[in-house]
Amino acid sequence: NTAFSDGSLPPPTAMNSSSEFFKRKERFKLPSENAVFDNTPGPVETVFIRSIHWLSLRMIRWHGFNSWNPIVLFISFILYLIDGAWSGLDREYFVKRRALYGDTFATVMSINISKLDASARAPDSLDARLTTIPQRRGFFLGATLVNRAHVPISTDKKRSLSLLHLSDSSVEYKGQKPWLNSHDQYRSTVMANFIGGDKRREAIARQKSEVAAKLLSDAAAALEGKKDKTEAYDVVASFLIRYYQHVLFGIPPEAAREDLLNAAFFAGTRYVFYLYGPNWLWSWVLYPVFCWHSLAKTLKEVKAHWAKSSPVLKDFDGAAQDGQAKGKPLKHAPVSLEEFTDQLEMLVGIAALQGTLALALNCLYQMPEGFADSHATDEAEIRAAVLECARLDTPVTGSHCIVNDAGGLNVTIGGTKYTVPVGTTLFLSCTLANTDPKRFPEPYVFNPSRTGRAPDELLSFHAVGETTNPAHPRICPGREIAQQCVIDLVRAVAARRAGRAFTPTVAPQPERAAKGKRGANARGSRSNTVRTQQMH
Repeated sequence: NTAFSDGSLPPPTAMNSSSEFFKRKERFKLPSENAVFDNTPGPVETVFIRSIHWLSLRMIRWHGFNSWNPIVLFISFILYLIDGAWSGLDREYFVKRRALYGDTFATVMSINISKLDASARAPDSLDARLTTIPQRRGFFLGATLVNRAHVPISTDKKRSLSLLHLSDSSVEYKGQKPWLNSHDQYRSTVMANFIGGDKRREAIARQKSEVAAKLLSDAAAALEGKKDKTEAYDVVASFLIRYYQHVLFGIPPEAAREDLLNAAFFAGTRYVFYLYGPNWLWSWVLYPVFCWHSLAKTLKEVKAHWAKSSPVLKDFDGAAQDGQAKGKPLKHAPVSLEEFTDQLEMLVGIAALQGTLALALNCLYQMPEGFADSHATDEAEIRAAVLECARLDTPVTGSHCIVNDAGGLNVTIGGTKYTVPVGTTLFLSCTLANTDPKRFPEPYVFNPSRTGRAPDELLSFHAVGETTNPAHPRICPGREIAQQCVIDLVRAVAARRAGRAFTPTVAPQPERAAKGKRGANARGSRSNTVRTQQMH
């Protein structure tokens, strides 16, 4: 097997095959290394996994967090803490459970769904849950409970109204703010004012500017000598704060207020825990122990900084619409700039900064050594490599929806059929779907030639959405900007090592180039659509 898509071979390596776990956070294996992967856990660990799984599945079928039984609620919360900590500490958590149970299993008081069905007709498939069944979103960020006090919520206190959680146009919400009742139109307002149409084109132009080139070159210089993700974390975080404020907000680096944004989003794990719940845990434990009382004030300062300093928001119009919604009667009340920046807080803090940080560190320290250096002048190859890194260690690890099927949802776990009740949380695992051998032969091997040419195969922020399924645009609107940012950073670091100057370029996006070619020419147009909807 050749290692790279152009036929070049890496340095000679030992050819001895050995069985090993797929380690998602380590250097990816090349085809030439002939690695053999077996993710089955050992016998002792299997006993613990099966015990926790059995009890978790029982609690879920007894309605878990929705139960009126205090014993069920208490046990469910204990299991949630244990399994949640386990999934965070064990990087092979999901692949081990897939080895034991298949594509569907209980995890962190939810049901993991990663079964693929190109027709999207199987109710227990990831494809069906992403496009055809309304995503009633609960208070979760991935598989973690969200603090209800720190996100906008509906008047019945049962739904999060954060833009990251509203992702189905067929579901209307009776929320505290009337303009949030229509997600499609609110999303259109976001696109018109921030990251769609002319705003998007202006942001991409800023990615090619001299300012962006200097930021990238400075970051590459600062990364010299950084041996791992831990050492590189602060450098990449600092770069992203200045880069995104320039690209997305039009704020020059000297006015970026880096210290303020770093305190808000990157200082330790304050912001992440600020979003996590339940609220009593944050209020009674995290708040007094870690003295995080200043974070809310800091976030308020950040939003005021954007409103005051961003040229992009100077012409903000809370009634503006973009794309298909343009010119149609407005269903929601005009959005105020303050309300708009409230929503931008989570979009920037989680989707833009944390998401891009994860992908950047992944590509810099998990891409096989030598690949970026040998292909640095070929942006198409680096783009392919970035997409393959995103497949192997997906920035958006998963999403969730809530079962609202009449009578519950029938699932098969480890060969046994179960029915989980209405209200059960489903975790839609992009990580497992992107390493499914039915879709990707030799799924744990780094082979950019297979994903670089077809990014719509992947489930993450860089998949297609608006052009294939306009009625359900769940795709991250900033995916192309984030992807280009990481491509340019990888190339800038390689150029620095080679002693070359770096100039950013923006190549045509594969998903945009495919517009109009889907349908008869697509390999199962329905499957391409259902497989690639973003969870935002």
